[in-house]
Amino acid sequence: MKKKRTSSIYVRLVITIVSAIFAVTLIIGGMSIYAIDKCMKEVLPTGYDEINSIIYNIGVGSYALVLLVAILFSVITVMIAGRIVKPLKQLIKEADELSNGDYEVNIEPSNIYEIDALGTAFVKMAESIKEHDHHQHMLAYRDSLTGLRNVTSYKSWTSGIEKEINNSDTKFGIVVFDLNELKETNDNIGHEAGNKLICSAAQIISGVFKRSPVFRIGGDEFAVILKSRDYDECDLLIEKLDRRCKSEFITAEGKTVPVHIARGVAFYDSKTDTSVVDVFNRADDLMYENKRNIKTGMI
Repeated sequence: MKKKRTSSIYVRLVITIVSAIFAVTLIIGGMSIYAIDKCMKEVLPTGYDEINSIIYNIGVGSYALVLLVAILFSVITVMIAGRIVKPLKQLIKEADELSNGDYEVNIEPSNIYEIDALGTAFVKMAESIKEHDHHQHMLAYRDSLTGLRNVTSYKSWTSGIEKEINNSDTKFGIVVFDLNELKETNDNIGHEAGNKLICSAAQIISGVFKRSPVFRIGGDEFAVILKSRDYDECDLLIEKLDRRCKSEFITAEGKTVPVHIARGVAFYDSKTDTSVVDVFNRADDLMYENKRNIKTGMI
């Protein structure tokens, strides 16, 4: 389908107004000169060619003056049209950036009421879209109970890491967590107590791994992706988590439930690992080993 050609509103506006001014000028000027010349021929007898010539020159001079005024008005028209069209062009630019996901709209105030009102409405619309987009992002990538990143977010992060593995050497680790006694708490005290236990575990994990993305990937399962400083200080962070779990508990329905979190950590090894799943599985195995040791009282 052939694309329809478009032209600038600025060009259309200027051409229309300037053409109208010059058309009116030419008509008025031409009629004036014709009227003056006709009147002089009627009033003055034949033989007064010199006077006729002077009067004609006056008419031509008047016409030139009218033409000069027309040019002046045309210049003013161009300036006014520019002041009208400039903010409209800015709105078009901001709309294009908004469609590409950039919600930081900056519209300069205009002294033309309608355009200023349009700019204000556009800014409010951008803010509304930004807020709605943020809300939708929260629904899609955040766990509603704990506020942590959810399994969808985890898949997005690991997808990015997979590209790093394929393109270059990378360093990362994964910590897998599992909350002990959640089923017993749900069965014996209630799901509200179970939710309280989950939230407490989420606060502990996110409080220890402050610089890392923390995910709730299942009912009582969590994961952390280690990179940079947390990657280097992982042992210290695991020790800190274990110490906190020994002193943390929740109270519900008059009963006290300890917050025991089993954990396992594994680091990417370029010699043996081909994907993030390989690292996750090793961490998951170590987590279950830690879980058994907690239940048997070995730690």
